[in-house]
Amino acid sequence: MLAPKLFAKCMLLLLAIPNCLALAQPQTEPPELLPAAEPSPVPTEIAEPPPVRLPREHHCWCHLEPGAWRTLRVTTETFDPGGQSLGVSVTSETETLSDVQDGHYALQSKSVVEIGGKKLSGPDRVHQLQLLTDTADEAVRAVPQPPAQINLDGRAIPCSVWRLTVRRSERQLVHEVYYNDAIWPFVLRREVVETSTQDSTNPLSTTRESVVRSNVPVALDEKIVSGAHLHSVTETPAGRTERLEVHSASVPGGLVSRSTTEWDAQGHRIRWGTTELVEFGEAEKERRPLRRLLRRNRDR
Repeated sequence: MLAPKLFAKCMLLLLAIPNCLALAQPQTEPPELLPAAEPSPVPTEIAEPPPVRLPREHHCWCHLEPGAWRTLRVTTETFDPGGQSLGVSVTSETETLSDVQDGHYALQSKSVVEIGGKKLSGPDRVHQLQLLTDTADEAVRAVPQPPAQINLDGRAIPCSVWRLTVRRSERQLVHEVYYNDAIWPFVLRREVVETSTQDSTNPLSTTRESVVRSNVPVALDEKIVSGAHLHSVTETPAGRTERLEVHSASVPGGLVSRSTTEWDAQGHRIRWGTTELVEFGEAEKERRPLRRLLRRNRDR
């Protein structure tokens, strides 16, 4: 038997062997923990709003070539505060489409005024007008709005809505245009609010124009053609003006007839009048007098 001291030393050597083996193994560092990779962003495309643009073929003048023209006869009667007539004036105005460009067009106009049996000719004028507003003012901002529906002929008609901001000297006009590309005359409603650039809370004028009936029969040159009825109202602090119009795509400018009545702020009628299409043509030398209207004028 081993001596007690020798036995104790052997046991210590046996117990130390695992530690020695562990020290003899090469030391390896724990693997480095890398941060989790962030997911790659999914590329997204920001949809641009559709452009605010009225196609040329959907405009009452610009679907025609330069040289198209019309003559209108405007009869106006004015009243005093007591309702008595102050006289009647008759104006003949000829407008000719002289130029069509992208987004704007030009009309050349000449007027002849009949007062007291005398005819006074005005100078030739050229008006540069915008397709979207039919005014000389160019929109400084045009923003698509959420689509909307309007009621026409007992149906809900979906419309694109555009908001146009126009600056005129110290005034600002905001147009809201309701457009449908399948129903003539395409611009089915227009609302215009005019304010001062110094005070945008109190409108100087508000105009609301709407197509109230579409695809109605219109008598034109002893024929019946398709047309539309429009109604508009302009309100100002000084009074109110109401217009009823008949339009047809068969004539340059669209207008066949218009009746206008104007009231002052107290509700007194101060002016009314009619506008009639007398003759028109799609070429500068072509003349198409409206026999129905001319005969009616001669019978007066």
